[in-house]
Amino acid sequence: MIPKINIMFFRDFVLFLLEDMPVRLKKVFAIDAPSFYDKMYPLIKPALPAEICDVIYFFSDFQSLYKFINKKYLSSEYGGEAQSMYEQNKMWLRYIEDVRLFYLNENIWKADMTKKLKNSKLSID
Repeated sequence: MIPKINIMFFRDFVLFLLEDMPVRLKKVFAIDAPSFYDKMYPLIKPALPAEICDVIYFFSDFQSLYKFINKKYLSSEYGGEAQSMYEQNKMWLRYIEDVRLFYLNENIWKADMTKKLKNSKLSID
């Protein structure tokens, strides 16, 4: 997938993750990236915050990826021992369908005001 992504889109995506998403990036792996990405990365590096430059890695083959991620955690598409992404997708879709009614229950999303502390400092009365 990465060969089809524009390098500027990748830069914007990383900035979006940094500034707009409530996530903390530990590492960004570009797997099976074309060899020229290593050469183009220094061009966008100045536009990225310094703390993110150290967490982006490009891998042109799977062998170098195994130094960072154990094979047992990678899907079979990446030469790992875990289920294929297709099988994992099917498993999660089945699970979501199984618990769908639970999450559609509006009562679980409401606060039970009878359990509220009487002398709470956060009282809205």
